[in-house]
Amino acid sequence: MKLRAYLPLLSCLATAAYACSSTPDPGGPGATLPTEGDAATVLPDGAVAPVDDSGAPKDGATPPVGDGAPLPDGAVDPNPLAGVTPREHLSVADGQAMGLGYMDGLLWADGALMFTDPFAEGSSGHVWRLPRVGLAPAFIRPSGSAIGLCFDPENGGSLVLTETKPSAVARRKVDGTSRAELATTANGVALNSPNDCVVAAGKGVYFTDPSYQGGAQAMEGVYRVAGTPPTVTLLAEYAKGKFPNGIALSADGASLFVSLTGEAQLVRFALAADGTAAGPPALFAATGPAPDGVATDTAGNVYVATSAGVEAFSSAGKKWGVLPLPANQQPTSLAFGDPQGKTLFVGSTLGRGVSSPAIYALAMRTPGVL
Repeated sequence: MKLRAYLPLLSCLATAAYACSSTPDPGGPGATLPTEGDAATVLPDGAVAPVDDSGAPKDGATPPVGDGAPLPDGAVDPNPLAGVTPREHLSVADGQAMGLGYMDGLLWADGALMFTDPFAEGSSGHVWRLPRVGLAPAFIRPSGSAIGLCFDPENGGSLVLTETKPSAVARRKVDGTSRAELATTANGVALNSPNDCVVAAGKGVYFTDPSYQGGAQAMEGVYRVAGTPPTVTLLAEYAKGKFPNGIALSADGASLFVSLTGEAQLVRFALAADGTAAGPPALFAATGPAPDGVATDTAGNVYVATSAGVEAFSSAGKKWGVLPLPANQQPTSLAFGDPQGKTLFVGSTLGRGVSSPAIYALAMRTPGVL
């Protein structure tokens, strides 16, 4: 989840770029999900790169993506990207027919794939839910130029949106109705531009607040909002230009991962049982350029959308590899979904610009954290 904008003006569609995610109509063209075992690029000699005791590539090397074939001893290639081929789920043409300008905030919730378009209607924003019924429009419009989406399963389930016009973290019913603000300020000062969020059951909502559009805060931050009434607490602050962006939880809820777009890094927060940070964030991995949306799976792997493609890391932070997208599409947002949780949806745009959004689906062997 997951806006990344290089320039500060949301109103200038031609010059701003967000970190996004988008979704297809499973009933429409190109909606067939991939199946496991689809062939992908193979190692030059058909071999599998050696791994260390943690199951990650030795010496921190980044191997090409393997072919997913059984190893000589019958074991399965531990590389989660092995044998994976991006399949078009929402085509550029279908997105343009829907009037999409950008995609962000990919989320699987309530049996549907959702995403945001922060630039819609003069940057007032839309939230889409797919599959659509006929030609149904966006189900939240306007959306406060929301960028990120996350799902809170408690109390019957609700959506949490990170909004930028004005800056707020807000809760809505799953059907998009009834808006309630959770956070608009930190330490009495307006938030910069909340970007992405994730909910930890019983611990609260965690969100990133970079300064892509400027902002009143002296620093950028990663925050938690919890309690009744909602209280905002700072987990970490960063100098402007670090751009804390995508955010995701580990399967056990004990680790919080955040991408720093300006630093090409993933950092990890250890979370205490009460949801507070157990200490300062630690470097988890160096990434390719401009890391954005983040996702995790039940085996401890961490995925991040970068300008190079979908990058995967072991639970120890060693890089498995990178899976590029076709046609110069560059990923911006990631979300696991489908009833089994084994499809990794990838929102993208052409060269990460505000044009030609699309969605790809990757069939994974290991279920993701929804």
